[in-house]
Amino acid sequence: MGLTTAGNRVGSRLLRDVAPIDTTVASGAINAGDMVYVTGNSPNGVASLNTPGTSNANAANFCGVSRDTYPIPYSDGLTETVTGPSCGFDVEGAFLFATHAADSFAPGTKVYFSAASTATTLQAVTVPASGDAVGYVAWDQTPAGGTLGGTITGAAGQNVVIVITPNFTV
Repeated sequence: MGLTTAGNRVGSRLLRDVAPIDTTVASGAINAGDMVYVTGNSPNGVASLNTPGTSNANAANFCGVSRDTYPIPYSDGLTETVTGPSCGFDVEGAFLFATHAADSFAPGTKVYFSAASTATTLQAVTVPASGDAVGYVAWDQTPAGGTLGGTITGAAGQNVVIVITPNFTV
């Protein structure tokens, strides 16, 4: 399961930014709802954390959640690339994300980006490889068969609402 779920914005103010897309990373492929980070490449831009080969260290430059998709998709299945593409992204808000199997997501718990070999997810651990939290578990959600504010157990297909806290502002 990928890092995000389509239509993952649960609630966010219209506090956003726009940055150029770094087309040297996965040809600039970004999906709406992906976590994005500042690459530091020349020219500087943003790329998706849901890109194969992305490491936990990239979370140190996490800057928000993408509002845009690139290349631009059309209903007939074709896509379009443009010169100098840019990406709009939310820099704060609550978003629904996939979880890492068997982790426990209690309200207020810090969560971290996790680049596994098979999936890119969020991980609730004490000391992650990157050391940079990307947000915390929102308080106003109820686990299946549980009570409001209860702990959610991560699993394939299990999502959790996260309030993002970007580490890098553009």
